Amino acid sequence: MEAAGVGADFAWIACALSFFAFHFVIRRTNRLIRVSCVVCLWVVVLQVPFYFQLEKATGATLMSAVICFCCCVKTTEIMLLIPRTARLEQSLWEFSCEFLFFMFMLRKGPERKLRKNVSQLLLEFVVICATVAAKLVICVAAHDILFPCIVHGPEAQERQLRMDTNFLTLLYYNTIWLPTIVGGMWVYDLFEVVIPLITLDSYRYGPFNNWVGLSSSITELWGKRYNLLISEMLKNSVFLPMKRLLNVSNTIAGLSSFAMSGILHMYVIIATFGVGYEVRTLSFFLIHGIACSVDAYFHSKRPRGSSLLPLPLSIFITLAFVAITTPLYTRPLIYPSMIGDSPWSKMVPPTLEPYIPRLAQFVDVRAACLG
Repeated sequence: MEAAGVGADFAWIACALSFFAFHFVIRRTNRLIRVSCVVCLWVVVLQVPFYFQLEKATGATLMSAVICFCCCVKTTEIMLLIPRTARLEQSLWEFSCEFLFFMFMLRKGPERKLRKNVSQLLLEFVVICATVAAKLVICVAAHDILFPCIVHGPEAQERQLRMDTNFLTLLYYNTIWLPTIVGGMWVYDLFEVVIPLITLDSYRYGPFNNWVGLSSSITELWGKRYNLLISEMLKNSVFLPMKRLLNVSNTIAGLSSFAMSGILHMYVIIATFGVGYEVRTLSFFLIHGIACSVDAYFHSKRPRGSSLLPLPLSIFITLAFVAITTPLYTRPLIYPSMIGDSPWSKMVPPTLEPYIPRLAQFVDVRAACLG
């Protein structure tokens, strides 16, 4: 864990230094030098999880890999894809704000007359706290089922092996685990209301997720509701530059964005778990890229704001498609090492764990074990 912490710290330092080196020196050089710097950055920074020999299958290693890759993508954007005049006219303060807004999802609030008052902000804070409490309960309930079934139970190891050969078994346990992807991001929900409250709506945070369970289409899921940090990065670093520089269609630019997302997650999976799941990981994002293209095509044939199907049915089909396809990517994430017995593996801070109701107190969770 110490090495993982060092790797994560180095990733943040490399990210910050590359941005500031760009601002003071590299942005004023010719394109060949900037391309060379970008190549060197990719080669050096992407080696961080391997150079530090970070512990496999841990959250710290996963986050280190994500930071390293995002650092490379964002630096490539600002070194090579931003017009020269915009690069040279950007002040250090503007540059610093861009760095902070990207890495920490901060953004400026509306004009003073459009800002929310304190009572509105306090009401939002109470509502979000209630949703956070619900997410924590769901995360712990999912953990209470998965831990005895596939981690520590008498047949846990056998079920883990069966998940690699029996898709229905994998789909079952993955569907139980899936809500923790969204529920585990409850910290971002708190930031979303705390930062406006502290700054009186002068600054806002995120959102990181936006009620993912209400997605009525696969395009809406990826573009407006899930992991908006990566979505915004891919939009600015891949989608828009391809349209501006190569004049390609929305379909080609969108598929390229999903391909880059697939490469990002392949790298994270290899750095965190080793080789073995990278092809399935890439195929997951390519499948969703194609699904988004098909979805956009059919919606383009209808008036804006209309829907092909009733809203509840659209939401059900979208979530069912996600549940069926996500095992291609998420299989390593439900390894025993990722669903341990520590409070953090339950997505809960240690101080709050004693206050979260446990599912095992009410039902026999082993009855939910499949196989």
